[in-house]
Amino acid sequence: LTRAQKLGLEVKLHADEMASLGGAELAAELGAVSADHLLQASDTGLRQMAAAGVVATLLPATAFSLKEDYARGRFMIDSGCAVALASDLNPGSCFTESIPLVSALAALYMELSPA
Repeated sequence: LTRAQKLGLEVKLHADEMASLGGAELAAELGAVSADHLLQASDTGLRQMAAAGVVATLLPATAFSLKEDYARGRFMIDSGCAVALASDLNPGSCFTESIPLVSALAALYMELSPA
């Protein structure tokens, strides 16, 4: 990631999906554009992301498809973090490209409002 930054690229991380491994903290430290998944991100990491202006990209259809816990979207927003939603359509862990379904899952399981 640091090499990519030295080459002038902005970084995005696939972080803390299955376990809290410090991905949110790393995203904040690097000033990443965004960090995806974050199902298991720590409170500290999420607050650091908010302070660094890193967007939390949440993928609720992946949690649904894998029967995993959902990311704590409401906590992220209440901590000042910008939140985006995406589908993560792929044959291994997300079986839909439906943004209306993604929005519904986020409202039901991440405590987000349609607004």
